[in-house]
Amino acid sequence: MSDDAKMIKVEEEIEGERVESNDYIFERIGEPVPIQRDESCFDPQGSPSRPLAVSEKHGLVFVALSSGFCVARTKDVMASAAEIKERGSSSSIQELSVVDVPLPNLNILELSTDSSTLAATADANIHFFSVDSLLDKGLKPSFSCSLNESSSIKDMQWTRKPENFYVVLSNLGKLYHGTVGGPMKDVMDNVDAVGWSLKGKLIAVARRDILSILSSNFKERSSMLISFKSWTDDSNVNCSIKVDSIRWVRHDSIILGCFQLTADGNEESYLVQVIKIKDGKFADGSCKPVLIPFYDLFSGLIDDILPSASGPYLLLSYLEQCELAITANRKNVDQHIVYLSWSLGNEKNEVVVVDIFRDSLLPRIELQENDDDNLILGLCVDKISRSEKISVRLGEEQRELSPYCILMCLTLEGKLIMFHVASVSGITVSPAIVSALSDEEEEEEDSTALVLVESKSSKPSSWLGKEQLEKVSMDAPLGIEKRKELDRNVGHDFHIKDDI
Repeated sequence: MSDDAKMIKVEEEIEGERVESNDYIFERIGEPVPIQRDESCFDPQGSPSRPLAVSEKHGLVFVALSSGFCVARTKDVMASAAEIKERGSSSSIQELSVVDVPLPNLNILELSTDSSTLAATADANIHFFSVDSLLDKGLKPSFSCSLNESSSIKDMQWTRKPENFYVVLSNLGKLYHGTVGGPMKDVMDNVDAVGWSLKGKLIAVARRDILSILSSNFKERSSMLISFKSWTDDSNVNCSIKVDSIRWVRHDSIILGCFQLTADGNEESYLVQVIKIKDGKFADGSCKPVLIPFYDLFSGLIDDILPSASGPYLLLSYLEQCELAITANRKNVDQHIVYLSWSLGNEKNEVVVVDIFRDSLLPRIELQENDDDNLILGLCVDKISRSEKISVRLGEEQRELSPYCILMCLTLEGKLIMFHVASVSGITVSPAIVSALSDEEEEEEDSTALVLVESKSSKPSSWLGKEQLEKVSMDAPLGIEKRKELDRNVGHDFHIKDDI
């Protein structure tokens, strides 16, 4: 650990509780819409890990296909869902699409924070597509780059800042960063999972049982030891714990998704842990973290329904207005969607699992038409395309509610299912309060900004062929005036390159 970084001690562990509520409403929009007319199913042995992205700004959905991806207008997909309910059939998303882009071995679709650029990963390559170009039916990416190692891309995340800066995690545990138009630069090794803070000024990195908080230029600020003792059997020395996913959803809460890895490489069970701080900030030593584990959050989990090492498995969207996290797991075949709330617990900001007992208005994912198990592969929310009002029957009463958003779920069967999400009480958190809380990380940004190759978005680089792609590697110079070539040992086998 670096001299300036602080080791944070976990104060206590409190097992997560469950509460019942009939406040939340999930009203399905029409019927599920097939993404393709003929090839409707994904192969569970080779399905993309993130096959769905949504642009609220442009009113678009980006959906993976067996041979690439397509882009369709959200309103057209919603109209098709309604038509299927009314008439029994309608157009597929591919048939509705503005553009259909061929891209073999597609794994991740990830839209930049400003909705200007779509990243599509395939094997070790990232292809960046201008959204404006896609709307003009352009088929070629504006820029592409590749890892120069024999690996594939496990995860890719844009920063939540307006800048088009991103991190990439390889399946070998190597973390990279880059910008559109520039090369990727490796940051550290042996990384299990990564996740940005609310405003992208901090980043959380998991390596074995250590969670480290880094600044946006990858300077370590603090670390904490993650406890798994209550989940593992001390006699099982051949089992290790791997952090699969990190979601930093609130200024005071980081969510970890974890699984047990056996000696023969099999993945078992799934634990969701919420690290919540009572006081202070994650990036300094003043915080007092509490560990809140949820052991059986996903009751229909089938360990081997997807191949090992095909994570991240945790899908999550957080709604600030009602302090609710809508979660799913790509291996879960029953009761697919689970809810974590920060507003329904007995204590202020206590995180609890919400059991919704209004059975008729749950977001159900049915079996496939051949009665095989179904999975949620992609989960997104759209807060812009929602209807102003929805009419819902609550017992003998017909109510009009204002939905928070549209929940979109892409299934293994190859269908997009959409729900309006609303609250009977209509209680929301003030936007001013949400903004004030998220601003707490403002002070954590280093005075020295991260310098990368400038992305000339006004003059996008041309499509790179195979030979050109081989020339683009993370070892290319970044143009930083003073470069230090020696690595710095920051403890816990935690190495961060100093030349970034």
